[in-house]
Amino acid sequence: MKEYCGYLRKSRSDLILQDEEEVLKRHKNMLLEFAEKLGIKISVFYSEIKSGETISERPEMQRLLDDVESGIWAGVFCVEVERLARGNTTDQGTVAQVFKYSDTKIYTPNKIYDPNDEYDEEYFEFGLFMARREYKRINQRLNNGRIASVKEGKWVGNKTPYGYDRFKLQREKGFSLAPNQEEAPIIQEIFRLSTKEGLSRDRIETRLDELGIRNREGNKFTKATISCMLRNPVYAGFIRWGRRKQVKGTTSGKITISRPVQQEYLLVQGLHEPLIDTETWDMEQEKQRQNAPKVTKRSNGLQNPLAGLVICKECGGLMQRRPYNKDYPDGLICPNSKCKNISSHLHIVEDKLLEVIEEWIKGYDLEITAEEQKDDNNIHTITENTLKGLNAELRGCEDKFNRLCGFYEDGSYDRTMFLERSKMIKVDIERTQAKIAELEIKLRALKGEENNTQDFIPQVREILDIYYSCDTEQRNKLLKTILEKVEYLKLERARKKTDPLDNFTLDIYPKLTKILKR
Repeated sequence: MKEYCGYLRKSRSDLILQDEEEVLKRHKNMLLEFAEKLGIKISVFYSEIKSGETISERPEMQRLLDDVESGIWAGVFCVEVERLARGNTTDQGTVAQVFKYSDTKIYTPNKIYDPNDEYDEEYFEFGLFMARREYKRINQRLNNGRIASVKEGKWVGNKTPYGYDRFKLQREKGFSLAPNQEEAPIIQEIFRLSTKEGLSRDRIETRLDELGIRNREGNKFTKATISCMLRNPVYAGFIRWGRRKQVKGTTSGKITISRPVQQEYLLVQGLHEPLIDTETWDMEQEKQRQNAPKVTKRSNGLQNPLAGLVICKECGGLMQRRPYNKDYPDGLICPNSKCKNISSHLHIVEDKLLEVIEEWIKGYDLEITAEEQKDDNNIHTITENTLKGLNAELRGCEDKFNRLCGFYEDGSYDRTMFLERSKMIKVDIERTQAKIAELEIKLRALKGEENNTQDFIPQVREILDIYYSCDTEQRNKLLKTILEKVEYLKLERARKKTDPLDNFTLDIYPKLTKILKR
């Protein structure tokens, strides 16, 4: 029996007058009525709640395509063919191919598409092309509308800033902001603590915590959040737009989105009531300019040889390099202001780390008992034999599939029978491949443990010989080839000039899974 499904997805134009649930409900009823006229029953509906620009951002669309590709649906009902693929040309081509090769029809109230019909295929592809063009135009119109609203002093952001509530303007389009009676005084207090009392971000964070003041989610205010508030011109009565624009790129074939800070952006007087006066705002910005870190000319390369390696043993955070002026050496600190771990000079930690590794190499016992060697050989042999059996099983499954394709081509099997049996074979192939992959990982691990005794120690010795002749970035890479991580702990400060500066503990985790201590 042929089965049919439906696909529901909202568009931006749908949401102008109706909410999301109302739109999807109306479309569902429309498709059920259309299917009833054709004498067809829709078994399942795929409902896309969050509509993304690409297929990778639409999980229900991915699920639908997987099911269509497996041949379980004879047809898919949707309001418009454009709802299936309004993304880029790659996504549109993917959708067209999946429906064509699975011989799955597309049912819309205006037309029924047969992807294997030459004219329907051309009409389908043209419809997707026009949908993409319309999508770009809608985006451009929406963006132009946002910019026009910003220039009028209206609030167009999705998230309302802390201290304000959003409200609909009377007798005109758009929104503005009104002070929140509970949150506005907190914003004013933050600015007062910074400008009048001269408190740092850390001390403001502590003061708010002592007063039991929390953010909207019920969590403590962080130093980063306080910094953003003190830099946000909305509290002085301005609207800022375009400072953190989305920038799309590709990494390993996947679309990535970043939001770098722009040097040029829109800043206009807003319609809303400011929470602080101009004098307070100017005082705060002047304070930030005076306290801004002095920019010194440094190389563009990595400056911390221990970057990404050293972890604070007290709080678990990643230790960071703290640069000072040219007369004082760089430090290695825990960025957590409430952590009790004390910083040290970066170069001292680096030197001690190298000393510990060298001491470890000298004292490491590489001898393995005959009994341990025998156990390892037995595990190795069993794993290899099991892997050979699974590879033979996989070849058998692949031969089955090839024979099945031959039966389908010569007419011995019809399409339904072919799909049913190919699906069963596909499950067996995937299960066997998963077992093979798991055993190959295990075998590589076993071989890796053997190679450790032969290759790892000489590799460490070679790194120690060339380490100080390399630049900072190369040093960091060399350390990461032999170390998983390093835990740092220092709880006593040097009180006198004669006190040692290396009174810290390093727990070192090399790739040989041994724990070293200094």
